[in-house]
Amino acid sequence: MKINKTQAFEIARKLAITRPQNLTQHHGCVILDKSNKVVSIGWNQRKTHPLQHRFNHRSDLLHAEIDALRKIKHKNPYKLFVVRVNKKGEYMYSKPCTYCQDAISSFNIKETYWS
Repeated sequence: MKINKTQAFEIARKLAITRPQNLTQHHGCVILDKSNKVVSIGWNQRKTHPLQHRFNHRSDLLHAEIDALRKIKHKNPYKLFVVRVNKKGEYMYSKPCTYCQDAISSFNIKETYWS
């Protein structure tokens, strides 16, 4: 199913609201291919993954962007949307950190959007 930017942000917002476990930051991420179909989703978590350590060896949290990137498999990612929300579910500023920016670039994602 093809989605637009507004829908991608809303999916990421819903992930941020519903998924995090006892975290102070609530982030959700959606990755689309060039035809605007969802190829992966992710959210921040109190665990880690080798891909997280590859870009940020000090982190004990799995960032939403890394979680979504690790699930891509052999799909062709093109656009990434990341959202942070407060406890009321309202959008907050969420530019990817330097480590996540490096990871996004390594996956050749062409467009990145954040709340």
